[in-house]
Amino acid sequence: MVASGAQFEQLDENIQLRPLIDSWTRLQEASLHRGEQLMATYETHKFTSQVRDLLQWTQSALVEMGGEQTVNENTQPYLFG
Repeated sequence: MVASGAQFEQLDENIQLRPLIDSWTRLQEASLHRGEQLMATYETHKFTSQVRDLLQWTQSALVEMGGEQTVNENTQPYLFG
């Protein structure tokens, strides 16, 4: 069987496109992974902010009730990392 010129051109085009297709696939995978990382970071910061707000509200409520208690400042490094 003898290959025609058109078949050689198609083969050459496929060989040239393969690295581009592979690179595009890797880029898409990396982009998806980065998006997942960003979402996880966002959720962590959101949670930390909520905890901080709760601690501030608790401190404010204790002050309003006239209590001498304070939120232990030593717990903050444990809670925030």
